[in-house]
Amino acid sequence: MILAAADYADDPEQHEPPRELELMFECRNFPGSLYEPGGLADQPAGLLRRMRAAYNAWGAVCDWRSARNKAKWCEGNPHDWKIVQLVLTLRETPQE
Repeated sequence: MILAAADYADDPEQHEPPRELELMFECRNFPGSLYEPGGLADQPAGLLRRMRAAYNAWGAVCDWRSARNKAKWCEGNPHDWKIVQLVLTLRETPQE
């Protein structure tokens, strides 16, 4: 799901966003809404965490790709740079 979100950030015309990222976009478009009826506790186990992870990966890769000075961006965005490093590492690791 992290790689799918990063792939979508890299090329949204060639890749579909993972469902968790689509849900996060929907929740952002309709503030106060969640996927399942009810409050935070009524959401499927782990869904909100996965949504946040997908959104963070998508955002970090989008920002990194659009940065003109990548070294300066990395220095100024250490948390997002760690996410980008994770994505790059995952892309190098053979998937089973």
